[in-house]
Amino acid sequence: MLRLPSHYTGVNLTMNSKQDDPKQNRPDHAAAAAATGMVIDDFQAQGKREYMEDFHNILHDDKTGCCIALICDGHGGKAVAEWLATYAPVRLLLLLNYYQHEYCTRIHSLPKKERKSWKNLHWIHLERDIKQCLLQMDKEMYHWFQGSNSSGGSTLNCIGFMPVAQKLVTINVGDSHFLLHGKSKLASLDHKPNHTSEWSRIHSSCGFVVRSRVNGILALSRAFGDWSLKSTPTCVYHPSNGAVSTMADVHGIPYSHSRFQLIIVGSNVIWEVLSHLDSLAFLH
Repeated sequence: MLRLPSHYTGVNLTMNSKQDDPKQNRPDHAAAAAATGMVIDDFQAQGKREYMEDFHNILHDDKTGCCIALICDGHGGKAVAEWLATYAPVRLLLLLNYYQHEYCTRIHSLPKKERKSWKNLHWIHLERDIKQCLLQMDKEMYHWFQGSNSSGGSTLNCIGFMPVAQKLVTINVGDSHFLLHGKSKLASLDHKPNHTSEWSRIHSSCGFVVRSRVNGILALSRAFGDWSLKSTPTCVYHPSNGAVSTMADVHGIPYSHSRFQLIIVGSNVIWEVLSHLDSLAFLH
């Protein structure tokens, strides 16, 4: 849970990375909370499994004020989710830092009549580069794990905070879910095989959907890993053109403290038993 700030104060760079194992100590979010002005808390429950496959991470930069918070919900093994939770926040934060710096150095030098169109183009480029970054990471994991399906797969749901540029960046691959709540309300769209757009994409990739599962196997249509479901008629593996795709939904959202006061990021298990209203009532 992230409660958004009305202002920003910076401290030293801190990463809170943790496998969601309740037997381990909970991560200390004090530094991240102090740096972002957010109230940050987390909760996890292992359930009946022998080990957890889920990871989450919070990374912030004291110089720029940018912050990344993400959850990686693993399936079929923990290797992919662990890799993502370790490396994705660093790379995504670098992108946010670069684009916020470019925003700060360029926006006030432009004539006022050109600023709106430049802002739109600026965010389009950021969204494009985040998508390409995530596709590249799936390629790297494919070679690192040598395409082994024993490595499993993972979702990724992420919120990026750019305080100077007054922008929230939302990133979603799979069926983990975020909820932004305040005067405005916004939630991510889960990538499920039986959704019309996903069903069409899967069939155009020479895949099929049986009992709401891709090729009768996977209950979500976008994920990292799961390389056996990313083959095409012309290649053994492709990160975005197979039945399962790593192509992320990325959106830049104008941020103000009055617009969004609360962010909830959770795995699909949470949202299978709690509605948005139930989750908000519980937190309040």
